Amino acid sequence: MTDRLWLADAWRERLASHGLSTVEAFLQWSEGRPVSQRQNGLETIRIELRTSTVPGPAGYLKRFRRFRGRWRNVRHPGRLRREAAALQWLQERSLNAPPLLAWGVRSSWGVITASFVLTKEVEGTDTLDTVWRRVAPAERHQLLARLAACIGQVHRAGFIHGNLYGRNILLATGTGDVYLIDFPACRMNPPWPISTLGMTRDLSGLLNDLAPLSDDETAKFLAVYGEARWPDCLPDARARMGHRLGGRIRRHAATRQIRLRLEG
Repeated sequence: MTDRLWLADAWRERLASHGLSTVEAFLQWSEGRPVSQRQNGLETIRIELRTSTVPGPAGYLKRFRRFRGRWRNVRHPGRLRREAAALQWLQERSLNAPPLLAWGVRSSWGVITASFVLTKEVEGTDTLDTVWRRVAPAERHQLLARLAACIGQVHRAGFIHGNLYGRNILLATGTGDVYLIDFPACRMNPPWPISTLGMTRDLSGLLNDLAPLSDDETAKFLAVYGEARWPDCLPDARARMGHRLGGRIRRHAATRQIRLRLEG
């Protein structure tokens, strides 16, 4: 077996004080509050990086501890490594994502059999699902504008989330900042036409999750998104690209509805 471990320089001593200095220590860490547990072996726990006297910041440890020989789950450990790479990629470009504190993988015969990702908790945030249900109608335009600007910047950088729904977006209650989380299906700088299709799926999934939206809200969302994604284009050219994008989103949403009916 081969272990690979990366620790953020600013957090190396703090993690070592908790005994978190090896891949095995992260995989066997038992302190903290479980957040989720899936049948495929993927689990998430919330841990506190406290000192001896002062409570420290919290973090989320997401891990896949053992392959267990089930071939249908062989992709999950590798997806956590992809998530760590996505967090590093976003931080290098100053795009909104939770700070990455550590990641590690365990390989056997070239196959990743166990992995983990540790991210710092962004304080004062809530998921978009929760905020959207209680937001006032007069504030919906401002919230949609912040979402559109964030997603437009991320797409302009060449990043596709792949699972862009309300539960995977955090909103800071005080500042209004937007943070993206959970990247098991992300792509970074994919070639055309994968990039175009992936960005369309991102927007279609998010807008469908926020439905029902009025035509005016959708149009303003796409207008702000276009300004963030194509800032150097002339207004007329940006309007034409936004119109084509709206058409692709509608076609993708219609295809998705047909598929769901057939599967149901």
